[in-house]
Amino acid sequence: MNKQYGFLLIGFFGKNYMPYIQFYEEILNNEGVTYDEVFFDRTFDGLIDKMKTDNGNEYSFHKVTSANNLSKIIPTFRYLYFVKKLIKKIDTIN
Repeated sequence: MNKQYGFLLIGFFGKNYMPYIQFYEEILNNEGVTYDEVFFDRTFDGLIDKMKTDNGNEYSFHKVTSANNLSKIIPTFRYLYFVKKLIKKIDTIN
Protein backbone atom coordinates (compact mmCIF):
# COMPACT_ATOMS: atom_id res chain seq x y z
CA MET A 1 0.00 0.00 0.00
CA ASN A 2 1.50 3.33 -1.07
CA LYS A 3 1.31 6.22 1.34
CA GLN A 4 0.32 9.49 -0.30
CA TYR A 5 2.39 12.39 0.95
CA GLY A 6 1.03 15.87 1.51
CA PHE A 7 2.97 19.01 0.76
CA LEU A 8 2.83 22.27 2.65
CA LEU A 9 4.46 25.37 1.21
CA ILE A 10 5.36 27.66 4.12
CA GLY A 11 5.96 31.37 3.71
CA PHE A 12 7.06 33.91 6.28
CA PHE A 13 5.42 36.77 4.38
CA GLY A 14 2.17 37.33 2.51
CA LYS A 15 1.90 35.63 -0.87
CA ASN A 16 2.17 38.93 -2.74
CA TYR A 17 5.65 39.45 -1.21
CA MET A 18 6.87 36.04 -2.38
CA PRO A 19 6.92 36.00 -6.20
CA TYR A 20 9.18 32.92 -6.27
CA ILE A 21 6.43 30.75 -4.77
CA GLN A 22 4.82 30.52 -8.20
CA PHE A 23 7.74 28.39 -9.44
CA TYR A 24 7.10 25.79 -6.73
CA GLU A 25 3.36 25.89 -7.42
CA GLU A 26 4.00 25.35 -11.12
CA ILE A 27 6.21 22.31 -10.48
CA LEU A 28 3.65 20.73 -8.15
CA ASN A 29 0.78 21.54 -10.53
CA ASN A 30 2.63 19.96 -13.48
CA GLU A 31 3.13 16.80 -11.41
CA GLY A 32 -0.55 16.72 -10.43
CA VAL A 33 0.29 16.97 -6.73
CA THR A 34 -2.14 18.47 -4.23
CA TYR A 35 -0.62 20.81 -1.68
CA ASP A 36 -1.51 23.38 0.94
CA GLU A 37 0.07 26.78 1.46
CA VAL A 38 0.41 28.88 4.59
CA PHE A 39 1.54 32.50 4.74
CA PHE A 40 2.37 35.00 7.50
CA ASP A 41 0.56 38.17 6.41
CA ARG A 42 1.92 41.06 8.48
CA THR A 43 -0.15 43.83 6.87
CA PHE A 44 -3.14 43.72 9.25
CA ASP A 45 -4.47 41.96 12.33
CA GLY A 46 -7.24 39.51 11.84
CA LEU A 47 -8.38 35.96 11.91
CA ILE A 48 -6.76 33.10 10.07
CA ASP A 49 -8.14 32.91 6.54
CA LYS A 50 -8.64 29.55 4.88
CA MET A 51 -9.33 29.50 1.18
CA LYS A 52 -9.96 26.39 -0.90
CA THR A 53 -7.93 26.32 -4.13
CA ASP A 54 -7.83 23.92 -7.06
CA ASN A 55 -4.83 22.15 -5.55
CA GLY A 56 -5.51 22.27 -1.83
CA ASN A 57 -5.97 24.93 0.84
CA GLU A 58 -4.36 28.31 1.34
CA TYR A 59 -4.06 29.65 4.89
CA SER A 60 -3.15 33.23 5.80
CA PHE A 61 -2.11 34.03 9.37
CA HIS A 62 -2.68 37.77 9.94
CA LYS A 63 -0.70 39.66 12.57
CA VAL A 64 0.87 43.10 12.31
CA THR A 65 4.47 43.36 13.49
CA SER A 66 6.37 46.57 14.08
CA ALA A 67 9.91 47.51 13.12
CA ASN A 68 11.08 46.66 16.65
CA ASN A 69 12.74 43.24 16.53
CA LEU A 70 11.67 42.41 20.08
CA SER A 71 7.99 42.97 19.28
CA LYS A 72 8.22 40.50 16.38
CA ILE A 73 9.05 37.56 18.63
CA ILE A 74 5.58 36.76 20.01
CA PRO A 75 3.71 36.95 16.66
CA THR A 76 6.43 34.87 15.01
CA PHE A 77 6.20 32.16 17.68
CA ARG A 78 2.40 32.16 17.32
CA TYR A 79 2.79 31.68 13.58
CA LEU A 80 5.28 28.85 14.09
CA TYR A 81 2.89 27.20 16.56
CA PHE A 82 0.06 27.49 14.01
CA VAL A 83 2.25 25.94 11.28
CA LYS A 84 3.25 23.09 13.62
CA LYS A 85 -0.43 22.34 14.37
CA LEU A 86 -1.21 22.47 10.66
CA ILE A 87 1.58 20.00 9.86
CA LYS A 88 0.28 17.59 12.50
CA LYS A 89 -3.25 17.94 11.10
CA ILE A 90 -2.09 17.27 7.54
CA ASP A 91 0.02 14.33 8.72
CA THR A 92 -2.95 12.67 10.42
CA ILE A 93 -5.07 13.09 7.28
CA ASN A 94 -2.45 11.44 5.09
